[in-house]
Amino acid sequence: MEELTRMRTELSLPAGLAGSGRRRYAAAMWFCLRGDLGEDALETFRALAMDDRADPLAELRRIGNADALLRIMQ
Repeated sequence: MEELTRMRTELSLPAGLAGSGRRRYAAAMWFCLRGDLGEDALETFRALAMDDRADPLAELRRIGNADALLRIMQ
């Protein structure tokens, strides 16, 4: 349970925090390996990993693929 909480925290790091893009991507990989996040959503995190200012949730919402991420964050 501790790891789950930590990964949720990493996944929800705010945009603009130095290093946050890569940390969010690493957490997204963890959730994908568990089967909680699809590879298409993981690809969004990968594409945004180098831009700490990017908001993956906003991008997932824009493309209509935010459902799994929202379930994870509950």
